[in-house]
Order: sequence, then structure tokens, then C-alpha cells
Amino acid sequence: MFEQLMGLLLLGLGIQSPLTSPNVKGETTTQAQTFRREVETKRKGATDSYKTKQQTFQNKLKTMKDPAKKLSLEKLQNSITEVNTKRTTVMTNILSKMIDLLGRATTKGAQLKAAGKDTTSLNVAFSAAQTAIQVAQDAVVVQAGKQYSITITDEAQVKNNVETTRKLLEADLRSTNAKVVEARKSLSTALKEL
Repeated sequence: MFEQLMGLLLLGLGIQSPLTSPNVKGETTTQAQTFRREVETKRKGATDSYKTKQQTFQNKLKTMKDPAKKLSLEKLQNSITEVNTKRTTVMTNILSKMIDLLGRATTKGAQLKAAGKDTTSLNVAFSAAQTAIQVAQDAVVVQAGKQYSITITDEAQVKNNVETTRKLLEADLRSTNAKVVEARKSLSTALKEL
């Protein structure tokens, strides 16, 4: 966070753009790799708490009498977990590509500035894009760390509990995806400034 603020301050002073360095391609790749590692770390950290929830789920599942409901609930639980993992992986890939694209655009902006062009509006657009991408990255990391477990209170309430869990997952994914879309729009605006 401090580095971003410092980058914005330096950018405003015209000293340095947020991603410019002698090796911009390597730096943006490193940022993308760091982001991917952060998502994986968050997933692994959430797995521990999820295992206890899963154990509770399995114990409650054993008390159910209907074998068809048991099988269906197990499939739904696995499906919910897979959906969250797949969606956050897709969003992670999209954001990694955006980071690389912003790095290349920043390099082009630095070349334009070296050629004597006025890049003030370009730098502001790049800063806005960088901030939007960072917000989306934070949201994806948080979403990757979330684990959804169906609560089983009794057989009569199972349908409602499944629906509640599914709607919660859907709402969280929509919220996270909206931030990724906003980052994409911000990057698109910045690229149009070129």
C-alpha cells in the first residue's frame, strides 16, 4: 500500500511512473507472480478452517437417512467449492494479464515522455488503472480465501441451507467480478489515452 502511495506521489511530481524501471517487463511479471502466490497462499490458509467445517459437514451427513440426499449434498458441496476455485482462478489470470498490459503501456508512456510529449493525462490514467487493478486483486485474494460449507441442521431445512449457501457464493462472486470489470474498464480508458 505504501509503495502505491509513494508511486502516486512520485508520479504526480513527474519523477517516476508507478511501474517504470529499467526492466519493466520483469517487474510486471514479478508483480503478477506475486499476486498468484498471494492467491494460492490465501487458498491454502483457508483450507485448514475448511477441513474442520468439512468434517462437521460429513458428520451431519452421516445422520441423514435418505441416501439420495446424502449423495446429492456431497455433490453440491464439492460443486460449490469447485465453482469458487475456478472463478477465482479465471479472475487471477485476467488480472495478471492486465498487470502485464499496464506494464507495457507504462513503458510506452515513458518512451513518449522521453520523446518530449506531454504525458500528464496519461500518467493520471495509468495511476487510476493501477489503483483499480490493486482493488480488484485484493478482492480476488479475499474471495479465494473464502470457503463455503453447507450447514445441515435437519433434513427438512437442507434445501433452504443449500440455497442460502449458493446465493452467498453467487453474491460474493458477482461483487468480486464487478471489481475486476471496473479494473478492466479503467485499464481500457488508460490505454485509449495512448
